[in-house]
Amino acid sequence: MNVKTTLLLAVSFAVLGMAYLWRPQPQPAKPGEDTTLSREPVSAVAKNLFDPPLGDVVNLTITRAGQSDWVFEKQIEEGKGNKYSWKMTSPQELVVDKYQIDRIEKALSLLQYEVSFKPGSDGGMTADEAGVGSTATVIALTDDQGRTESVAIGRPESDDTHYLRIVGQDEIIVGQTSLRDLVKSRPVDYRSTQLWLISNLDVKRIEITDRTKDAGPVEYVFALEDGQWQMKRPAVAKATRRVNNLVAALARLRVKRWVDDDPKAFDAYGVGNSAYTIRLTEEKQISLPADAEGADSEVAPKIEITKTEYVLHLSQQSPIGEDSLVYIRTNQGSAVGMIMKSVADKCIPVMSQWRDMKFTEANVSSATRVEITTPEGAATLVRENDRWRFDDGAQAEGESVTEMLMSLAELEAVAYVDATSSDAASYGLNEPQAQIKLTIPGQDHIERVTIGSFTDRRAKRLVYVKRNESVSIAKVKVADVDKLLRSPRAYRDRTIFNIDSKRFTGLKMTTKTVYAEQLFVNTYKKVFGQWAMTLPAKRSVRQGQFTSLLDILGNLKAMALVADASQLTAYGLQEPAIRLDITCESPDETFVLLVSDHDGQYFAKREDGNVIYQVEDALYKQSMLEYRQEKIFDFSEEDVTQFSISSGETVHEFIRAGEKWTYRWEPDLPLDEAKVKNLLLKVRDLRASRFVAHGVKDSAAYGLAKPSRLVRVQMSEGKSVSLSISEMVCPGDPDKGAYSRIDDGDEIFLIKPSEAARLTVSLDELE
Repeated sequence: MNVKTTLLLAVSFAVLGMAYLWRPQPQPAKPGEDTTLSREPVSAVAKNLFDPPLGDVVNLTITRAGQSDWVFEKQIEEGKGNKYSWKMTSPQELVVDKYQIDRIEKALSLLQYEVSFKPGSDGGMTADEAGVGSTATVIALTDDQGRTESVAIGRPESDDTHYLRIVGQDEIIVGQTSLRDLVKSRPVDYRSTQLWLISNLDVKRIEITDRTKDAGPVEYVFALEDGQWQMKRPAVAKATRRVNNLVAALARLRVKRWVDDDPKAFDAYGVGNSAYTIRLTEEKQISLPADAEGADSEVAPKIEITKTEYVLHLSQQSPIGEDSLVYIRTNQGSAVGMIMKSVADKCIPVMSQWRDMKFTEANVSSATRVEITTPEGAATLVRENDRWRFDDGAQAEGESVTEMLMSLAELEAVAYVDATSSDAASYGLNEPQAQIKLTIPGQDHIERVTIGSFTDRRAKRLVYVKRNESVSIAKVKVADVDKLLRSPRAYRDRTIFNIDSKRFTGLKMTTKTVYAEQLFVNTYKKVFGQWAMTLPAKRSVRQGQFTSLLDILGNLKAMALVADASQLTAYGLQEPAIRLDITCESPDETFVLLVSDHDGQYFAKREDGNVIYQVEDALYKQSMLEYRQEKIFDFSEEDVTQFSISSGETVHEFIRAGEKWTYRWEPDLPLDEAKVKNLLLKVRDLRASRFVAHGVKDSAAYGLAKPSRLVRVQMSEGKSVSLSISEMVCPGDPDKGAYSRIDDGDEIFLIKPSEAARLTVSLDELE
């Protein structure tokens, strides 16, 4: 080696050394800084993962290191347009939840990315570090044109991004989506939660084996005959609609989730030799194609009936901490799942529920004549042109009759007992609580229902009911015969008034309230379409609220008829709380209604009627309202020249000086104009809560000779108005309102404490 060569090498090593020393040095991460492994971006433009996009994906394969491939194939429903499903074909065959595979396919087909980088470039992240190396889960998508794209799924970079790599390509992609939980851990996790597809109309037979009895298994068999379920075992009887409910529940049965697909675990979940086994037999009619030579003949096509059996093994075990679920297994695949216990309970045989307990099969709702006999009297109701009346011509309450007939049509027994005619007294049938006779078109005999005594006179929860001359007497819940025990009076029309409220021309309200001992009398008249108070003073009223009361009166219907007019005292109507005198025009008529509040219930009686009604509380409460305007003052803030508020010996008076307000005692005291104006507006907006006395000559009885507060307002035209508020409160007022009056008027009203508090004056706050 000559000297020149030696010098050249020395210079080269020096340059390399300098470059090494001056290369960018990695810096230690600062507190809170992202320590994700670095990767060098080579692109920052949004791109689709698949370019060009895949067609209709028909196959999806998931490959995980060291495990068998999971293969899913799309099943297109022939002749049904775009309807399809997914099926796992390997390592086992099972129908899967469509959305599970659609979610994987959509997540990858629609995925976009802006960043990609070469693995390990410039010391950056490697494929293994990104999770897309040789051990990565690979998802292969094949479309309907035979094109396959395989994607290695790496680890998440953040909540919204994920590393992945297209198999066969080198670059690592940072996808703009989260692929967490995209791939399940077991094939059973993809299994469809829909157990089977059954039309409940095609189920013709149900067999249930109950293995929970100590005496051994009990079989229950039901068969559908002429559209009606019949119990065949253990007894022969008509089945109830609960069997229909059971079929409907089983036909659309879904599991909440699958838990295991190992047959060795069946006994652990109680679905090996299960507590209950339910078998449904489905029958379908299939039309066979006509023979070639008989294609043009008029021979009826051949019908073939196919039968399919569906089996459900039902456990009594629930997952720990999930008592609302129980384990199940079907005869389609070896998987254990969980269903709601509320659904499982429908499969557990209960004879009293599954044997039809319907009291009568007669078409009682079509009855044209109803005879009712109770200890309170008897009556006959007749239907004419779909309207009910009493045989004496009185109008009946059609809704009440319909309710009674519906109750009878829906009546069901809890149990049945057999009895002979000599046993009538022991069941209270010789002196029944009620007897109802129905005349039904198309039925030769009278349908007779007799309600006897309570099955237990202490508990009074069940009652004996007999139909016609049957030897079987039903035990029925008392609550279910409530509408059958109504007295004949309950069927009378509940309409109190049916008057167009526009006909009302006057209303006199005489009320007895807690606010004073004397009766209050207010009269209202309609003048030129507007209502106004005429007594005890001429005042305007709140039109909306007042017309609401009139609408209630015009369309007044009782909740119930409770007694005749001889029992006024028993319902508080001998001294009613409210008397309403109503005058009408076109034609001119007058009606009087008495209303009482008795033991927390409200009753009413027309003065010209002989029936006492129970009514809604709205009538009483609306009649007790104040309808005159509540505002005490009627002035405009701009017209006020001065106002004062006195409390005891303290007087605060404010005078308007030009555009400013001044304090009378300290005219130079600077005041906040907005706050003084706000105080005046509080005075203007004061409201009376209740008028309690009229024509008062001596206000001292109400503590108003020397009021605790006095408010005076002076207007520009020289008019003034004052408000006096007493220290005394009305003892009957639940709000403890203070007695008050305007000027020296003879009307006393109440002001609530919250309203009076608006008059508090603080000079410190007004400055």
